[in-house]
Amino acid sequence: MTTHWKPVAALSELPAGGRKLVRLDGHSLLLFNLAGTVYAVADSCPHAGAWLGSGQLDGCWLRCPAHGMTFDVCSGRMRGDAGLALRVYAVRQQGDAVWVDLATASETPAPGATLQSCLK
Repeated sequence: MTTHWKPVAALSELPAGGRKLVRLDGHSLLLFNLAGTVYAVADSCPHAGAWLGSGQLDGCWLRCPAHGMTFDVCSGRMRGDAGLALRVYAVRQQGDAVWVDLATASETPAPGATLQSCLK
């Protein structure tokens, strides 16, 4: 079985509240450390492809700098009823290493995923 898990950062490079842009195997990812948990999303707005790396983060909500849409970086869901979603990647931590599964990227948020599932 081929593994799609790739090391992307050291946790020490991603302090609480921090973010990091990572380019790996043709993917451009944004990592966020929210309350000690790391989340990974594609660095591309699903609306028009704008880069999200410089977007303002308010709690779990990332604002697209191009058009102002906001997305929950934990679930990928867009705020409101539009139905757009960020591509979300599975993340695991092993010691200081942060790993991302490039094969499990999802543009469909898990049913019931909400802001509360992000910051407990």
